[in-house]
Amino acid sequence: MFFLLGFFSAFGRSENDTLLNHQGLEKLAALNNWYYRNVRQYDSLKAFQAFNSLQKQAVKANDKVCLAAVTFYRGQYLAIKINQDSLGVNSMKQGIKMAELNKQTLQAAEFSHHLGYYYFIKGKYSAALSYMLKANYVFQHIGYGQIEEPGYLLYRLAFVYYHLRNYHEALKHLQTALKYPKNRAVVDIYILNTLGLSYRELYQPDSAKHYFLLAKAKAVASRDTAWMGIISGNIGNLHLKAHDYAGALPFFEHYYKYSLIAEDKACIAEALMGLADIAVFYGRYDEALKRLKDADATYHTKPGDVQVEDYIKLGYLYNIFSRAWEGKGNAQQSLYYRKLADGVRDSIDRRVQLSNNVAIQQLLEAEQHNSEIKLLEKEKHTALLKQYFLVAATILLIIIFLLIYNRQSLKRKRDKAFLEKKEVILQAEKEKIEADLKHATRMLDSYVENLQLKTALLDQVQVEMHVLQQSVVDPDEELLFLQRLNDSTILTEEQWHEFRELFEKVHAGFFIKLKTTYPNLTPGETRLCALTKLQLGTKEIAAILGVNADTIKKTRQRLRKKIGITEDIGLETVINAL
Repeated sequence: MFFLLGFFSAFGRSENDTLLNHQGLEKLAALNNWYYRNVRQYDSLKAFQAFNSLQKQAVKANDKVCLAAVTFYRGQYLAIKINQDSLGVNSMKQGIKMAELNKQTLQAAEFSHHLGYYYFIKGKYSAALSYMLKANYVFQHIGYGQIEEPGYLLYRLAFVYYHLRNYHEALKHLQTALKYPKNRAVVDIYILNTLGLSYRELYQPDSAKHYFLLAKAKAVASRDTAWMGIISGNIGNLHLKAHDYAGALPFFEHYYKYSLIAEDKACIAEALMGLADIAVFYGRYDEALKRLKDADATYHTKPGDVQVEDYIKLGYLYNIFSRAWEGKGNAQQSLYYRKLADGVRDSIDRRVQLSNNVAIQQLLEAEQHNSEIKLLEKEKHTALLKQYFLVAATILLIIIFLLIYNRQSLKRKRDKAFLEKKEVILQAEKEKIEADLKHATRMLDSYVENLQLKTALLDQVQVEMHVLQQSVVDPDEELLFLQRLNDSTILTEEQWHEFRELFEKVHAGFFIKLKTTYPNLTPGETRLCALTKLQLGTKEIAAILGVNADTIKKTRQRLRKKIGITEDIGLETVINAL
């Protein structure tokens, strides 16, 4: 016994030594495989022994990458395997923070993706999409080809979009996922089948069938009978929607056959309903009723709450029951099942309406976060392009100056009239520049005044929101109010672009001087400096940037420390001096 314990302890140390010795992307892949292919399959005692062993050696070796991984994976194990949601989520978030502090951007992104998908499983779609989009931004920046299983990660993001009914966004990520190799054949099946489902929901049956057939070919090649059946059922449903009962029959026969082999009761029931629907069309009512009774037994024995998808199947079941009894001439039974079908349809309508409202709100919240990330990246890219433009413009001006100087040197004595004319032109250009500056100043003042008006409007909308939250609101009125709140939003990409152009015209060179004097400022601090230059108050700046006043105050304090301003000197004084 002691020999075995010593053997496993030595084996654990050897495995940990291998993890500690890896570097870079290989280390992240090795840690990922260590958990998902091994530790996650262990019982809790063995799993936590593995966590503690690696943590102990990582502390000794001061391996921060391994420490962050142990912290995150322990949290995932707690949340998923032991159902300790709060402890697990806290540990996962701590692992992400450790990776960020260690400047392990890719590791933090992979952890964020996994936490986001956990939130999706728990039905917290806004948090799920927010974390997964943040991770995907990093994957895009680094390059999908540099990360482990990019196709699977893209598929999971697309799957979240699919459940939020944003099929176009789902298709975009699924098409990208197809470009990358997969470590598991089933991932290709996931991607192709979800492509088919998305096109089906967008009423493009030809495209849907194309991807279903590709998915089925993959399932046949890997001998995955469960997926062979599911995809056959998906194709059969396309034929049923087109009222092609003869075309649907072989696919539902295959669905039933493979579902029996896989012993999947839900799939068996769905296949029986499809076969019963076809039997009713051909007038084989006794056959249909027998299949429907077998399918109905599945829903009576299924434990747990009935999901929206199962309600849809149940409504379909009752509808076929009603048609079969009507064909048999039993009006009483037909009416009974018709009422059941109507009741299920009403329940579906209520659930779908509620689901749509929640899904739309959560989707908007998460994509707002994604838009902010893209905006920051775009501003960074724009600043870089401006630097390149300034260098090119400087070189061009030098060349032009040398050409003009050389030409003037040769013709100075003979062409005084030309010089006088040039002075007139320069004077005219100067006057035009001054006129443009005055115009830009008026436009910037008008722009600031408009922002102040929008700030007042936003305050009014927030007061109305508070009143609405204290009372019961009709859904239609709430939608109108949300539209009004959306129309009152101050911060948009187009407004920032317009603002920067106007600001550059009035305060030429401000951003260049600011960047030269204080090169370590973040884009957010740069924007705060620009708004401070306009002598806007804290409340107005907070409204423009879409944050609260306390955030602006804290940012000012950090900015003062960063640029080394003493207490007796105002931040406005330093900025105005630029």
